[in-house]
Amino acid sequence: MKRVKFYSEVLMGIVLSLMLMVLIGTDAKAATSGGFTYEVLQDGTAKITDCSLTGDIVIPETIDGHVVTELKNELFFGRNDVTSVSIPSKVRAFSRMAYVFSYCESLKSISVSASNSELCSVNGVLFSKDMSVLYNYPCAKPDTTYSVPRTVKEICCTAFAHSVGNGASANKLTKLYITGMNTGWDGVTFYGCGNMVVYHKAGSQSEKDYKCYEEDFEDEPNAFPTFTIWKNQTNDYIKASGIKLTDTAITITTKSGLGLDAVVVPNDAMNDEVTWSSSDTSVAVVDASGYVIGVNAGSAVITAKTDNGLSANCNVTVLVPVESVSLDKSSASITVGEQLQLNASVLPAGASDKTVIWSTTYEGVATVNQNGLVTAVSEGSAKIIVKTKDGGHEASCIVTVKKASSDSDKNGGDSKSGNNGKDSDQDDSSADSQSDNSGSGSQENISSKLTVPKISTPKKGKKKFTASWKKVSGVTGYQLQYSTSKKFKKSTSKNIKGNKKVKVTIKKLASGKTYYVRVRSYKSVGGKKTYSKWSAVKKVKVR
Repeated sequence: MKRVKFYSEVLMGIVLSLMLMVLIGTDAKAATSGGFTYEVLQDGTAKITDCSLTGDIVIPETIDGHVVTELKNELFFGRNDVTSVSIPSKVRAFSRMAYVFSYCESLKSISVSASNSELCSVNGVLFSKDMSVLYNYPCAKPDTTYSVPRTVKEICCTAFAHSVGNGASANKLTKLYITGMNTGWDGVTFYGCGNMVVYHKAGSQSEKDYKCYEEDFEDEPNAFPTFTIWKNQTNDYIKASGIKLTDTAITITTKSGLGLDAVVVPNDAMNDEVTWSSSDTSVAVVDASGYVIGVNAGSAVITAKTDNGLSANCNVTVLVPVESVSLDKSSASITVGEQLQLNASVLPAGASDKTVIWSTTYEGVATVNQNGLVTAVSEGSAKIIVKTKDGGHEASCIVTVKKASSDSDKNGGDSKSGNNGKDSDQDDSSADSQSDNSGSGSQENISSKLTVPKISTPKKGKKKFTASWKKVSGVTGYQLQYSTSKKFKKSTSKNIKGNKKVKVTIKKLASGKTYYVRVRSYKSVGGKKTYSKWSAVKKVKVR
């Protein structure tokens, strides 16, 4: 008989509890305080082992300076002089056969501190914190109808049980609804509840458990409830009145998924199962548990619906993530003043966000703008890095900058910009050039007839200075030269087209350095430049 099995389970649980108490308790010294007997555990906390109080009992947070963390198995077992119990914040969860509050026929309510991390109480009923375990429904709770929350996976042994001698007469509950499909129980969970009808769902774990113990219940029909599959019993059937989703809008990728949770109210609604659907399965699909998976880029609406037509929606946006980025060059060599265009390829081609960010490891050697255009500044090496905004994928190119050859300074020391060999004075924003000569004119056309510009002392700024000079009539433009050397070794020159522009700001300089500055005018005739002599040298120390 299965009845022998579940009675033996109860007996074995009690025996094991007693043995455990003997084994553990031999080293613990019992003490009494305020009506409680307790033992000090190895971690310094207290375990309540007995209670002489009656009526409404409040278990203290601490006892003689020890935090209360445990209640002995069967602490209040079979006591009819206890009407309510309050559990403090640090008491830990019990085992399924702890029988702490079993057969307390006068017990009306169990309360738990809100800050307890393992236990909770709802309307006087004792649960685990996550509401997955129902430990005890007080024997004297006056309600005639109760609905077990769908979150409960296990109803503990003797949770609804009454003393054998009292039988059906002691039980006030006449109707119990088990709303969850996964809620299980065992043979003596409802012992002594012969006047009660338990309604559960077809195919549920509760129905399976009933079939397991059905023969034993038939042997003692007055001690066990009647179990039935409910068929919309209108008097007590609690319908869902609302539904909402934990998220109303989510963004996922084709490489990821996200679970949605549907909350049906009230908590004890009996039609709490929902069906899930997607408005566009080519974009996103959803399984029976509400887990959404991205398929292709786009938008879809995920809907959860109860059997009485209530629904809630979540707007889903699916993106295609970036998987990699590459450059058309892994290394390159250019001269001072030249420019190099780097091109980035982001994969896959259909990635939703192909935005990239460009950077250089050494701006003093080479700079790069956000279009991947590299400008050589001075001799050396720099790594040009491109990074995707989505996913942070990177690729790089090592750029080696060489000194411009002296031949490049023919025609007045102007450098070629790398733009099809055109003179840099064809654009006011022409690239800077570097040379080792002092601008003496040994390879230049110098004319004493051209007026030498009169330069003012440059105005210093943070890593920059601004140079200005007096306008010279009849010239094509000016050439400004600056260097940290008085003799203008490794100087940098900048051509300014037009005789009306008489001011220029030089940026990205070394902080705290002193720069020497001079300017001259030039005139272009037949594609050749003729320069005036250099102006006086001015110096400026940048901040």
